[in-house]
Amino acid sequence: MIKDLIDRIWSHMVEVEGGTFRMGATSGQDEHPFEDEGPVHAVTLDTFRLCRYPVTRGEWQDLMGPDPVHVRDDPNLPVSSVSWEDAEDFISQLNALTTGGYRLPTEAEWEYAARGGCQSRAYRFSGSPHLDEVAWTVRNSGNHTHPVGRLKPNALGLYDMSGNLREWCQDWYGLYAPDPQVNPEGSASGQRRVLRGGSYYNDPCFARVTYRCHYPPGHRSPGNGFRLAFEGHPPVFRPARPSGHASVTIGHQVWMADNLNTDRFRNGDPIPSAGTVGQWLRAEQRRQPAWCYYDNDPEAGATYGKLYNGYAVNDPRGLAPEGWHVPTDAEWTVLIEALGGKWAVARNMKAADGEVARAGTHSRRFAVHLGGRRDEHGRFDSLGEDGYWWSATPTATDRALLRSLHPRVDRVLRCAGKNGLGFSVRCVRDLPYGHVGL
Repeated sequence: MIKDLIDRIWSHMVEVEGGTFRMGATSGQDEHPFEDEGPVHAVTLDTFRLCRYPVTRGEWQDLMGPDPVHVRDDPNLPVSSVSWEDAEDFISQLNALTTGGYRLPTEAEWEYAARGGCQSRAYRFSGSPHLDEVAWTVRNSGNHTHPVGRLKPNALGLYDMSGNLREWCQDWYGLYAPDPQVNPEGSASGQRRVLRGGSYYNDPCFARVTYRCHYPPGHRSPGNGFRLAFEGHPPVFRPARPSGHASVTIGHQVWMADNLNTDRFRNGDPIPSAGTVGQWLRAEQRRQPAWCYYDNDPEAGATYGKLYNGYAVNDPRGLAPEGWHVPTDAEWTVLIEALGGKWAVARNMKAADGEVARAGTHSRRFAVHLGGRRDEHGRFDSLGEDGYWWSATPTATDRALLRSLHPRVDRVLRCAGKNGLGFSVRCVRDLPYGHVGL
């Protein structure tokens, strides 16, 4: 399904031939344009690609899971109520599945494409001087979004540029400079990101190709969506990596010898990464799966694996690779008893010199990798000092049991943690006769 999604998105990417145009409220746009639509200035752009349609609810759901709006079920509706940060999360996941190149368009690219690029006819709206031919606005929408691509496209074959939803651009919002520019990317910094185009509840004046809107990057509005841009060579799908893992046998159980370090679910879907504090908190708010490296350092991942929230652990797509599963609380108990019980297991996981074993010097080679944790506020702590591992056993809708190892006091504790926390995962192999040792 993911490969089909990637192929479908690429098939909708339209090449926009580069050129020079006059950006801003040129004649014919409006007798009284908004002040920030000027001054009109010359802009030169390289060739790029832009998606024929805004990102749809179906595309969002295929890649990210449930979308922010659950009122209407048509997958061809544009995904709405997304922030700039949400759009960046979607793009990050899409690029993780391919060789990359997807991004939001710059504001200049958006206006150039909305005008029709080199084929521009200087229309006030994208594709026509007659609004209702090309845009869903307050005049004709019935106060709701409509499936993408139902009205007339512009000269480049792009749909819904003037209405249905406003679309996020890459740029920070700022006033125009009068000087000619080449491939401008907006202000170097700011507090608000640019959106372009009108929405289904906007008046016609907001559907003009030069109208500018701006909101903080975390703002969600039912009138906001986004469209993909692309630069570079055609993307290549990157299938999930093979799932071979070193193992260690403890009693009747076969455990992974290392902490889990995958970024894909068992079915190949990407597990959303959540490196920033904002991404981590949004995953908790939406009850969505997420992973990160400790302190967002990939080198830490090479030794300690990834940290996963509880929603990733219990996602029905399966966090553990084929042939493995996240251990239940009972399976953790079996392991701990096999290694001497909770008062001795920590010592038995240590190296001969008394330090925590990273390479597995314990005679049974169950190496501990003390990957620390990430709390519900996005803060990291305890790397190399304490270890925390999820179980697959929930205690409530938002909590699950886990084991925490504290070598300084030679104890392994059993406790419950909120699903918004980030802990390590150590998997157990599936066996033909089920989960043995229980």
